[in-house]
Amino acid sequence: MAMEVLAEDVQQRMIDAMQTFSGRDEKLASLFADVCHPIDEDAWSTLPEEMHGCTFYYQALSRFFETDDTGSAMAGELLPLFTALWDTADVRNTFTLLMHRWIFVQEFDICKCINVITKSASSLFWDDLLTIQTRFQSLFIHLAEQITSPLETNLTIDGTIYLNLVRLTSRFVCYYDVPPEEKDLTRFVQNMERSAWWQRCVGPDEDISGAASIIAQEVSHQLEHIRSEEVLGECLLRMRSLAPLCPHDLDVHARIRLENILHSLGSPGGPLYPPRGIRMRARNLNDQLFPKGRYGRGIVHLSFRLLNPYMWPVSLAHFVGVQAPSLVWTWTVERVPLVATTVKRASGLVKHLRTGMMRLLGRG
Repeated sequence: MAMEVLAEDVQQRMIDAMQTFSGRDEKLASLFADVCHPIDEDAWSTLPEEMHGCTFYYQALSRFFETDDTGSAMAGELLPLFTALWDTADVRNTFTLLMHRWIFVQEFDICKCINVITKSASSLFWDDLLTIQTRFQSLFIHLAEQITSPLETNLTIDGTIYLNLVRLTSRFVCYYDVPPEEKDLTRFVQNMERSAWWQRCVGPDEDISGAASIIAQEVSHQLEHIRSEEVLGECLLRMRSLAPLCPHDLDVHARIRLENILHSLGSPGGPLYPPRGIRMRARNLNDQLFPKGRYGRGIVHLSFRLLNPYMWPVSLAHFVGVQAPSLVWTWTVERVPLVATTVKRASGLVKHLRTGMMRLLGRG
């Protein structure tokens, strides 16, 4: 009953905005803000049990429209109201958040709706990325599940629309905290290429790049535009799972673009001016994804550092204090697995003895 009341409120506010021209933008902006708002504690107790995992109102309403017969009927009544006001960005965003689950289970032609969802979702995901939030993670996860699903829910989607969805999810797959099977980009690529939509829309076309190349190109595009060190570092860490597919599963354009952006992020100065932490991660990722030529790249990097004598003290201190111990530890753990276990047990024993001594001293 509570979900029906919320849906009726959305419908009534859409009707009011449609019937009045003055103040329409403010009403639609207010509706979008309310849909994105976290669920209040008072409203939480009135929600059905299956909605208790929802954090925002749009999550509960989108599931209600998808799973409940009454909700599905109300979503059908809302659709003409949304389409009549699609020229407003807030309406498109509200439509994407509320209807993204319901629209995929319909049997009519949903191509135009999916185009709106793809464009609006891109702006919503960018808003999350720029503000370092995850308000729209639920929307992203559902879209990612759709493009990797072995079941084809709607036969009206053509190859172009499906590829737009693939590019959208590939662009943000390194940002959102997705399920474990999608954090591994290699497995994500494999699931995508096995999906029913990929087999029907993309599989027969030899002119379309593989899923690995699409992900590499879209992630490279993101790395060029992210300005948050925290987000950029996390994206570089997650891209390590692409190593089994590089470079043999990438086409020439994707490989060159990915190598270029990693080289730019691994080099000091313009045009990106990356900080030291990002430079180290980018160089390490470049060596992992493209091991051929790693020693040549290292020699070139060292040579250019030697051409800047005023940076030698800082570089030497960083190498001795940070890089050298890290390299020695990595080399030791890779070749002598027992060393890591022994060190971990020894550190635990030392910690246990220290705690025991502190207790004894405290009693004394």
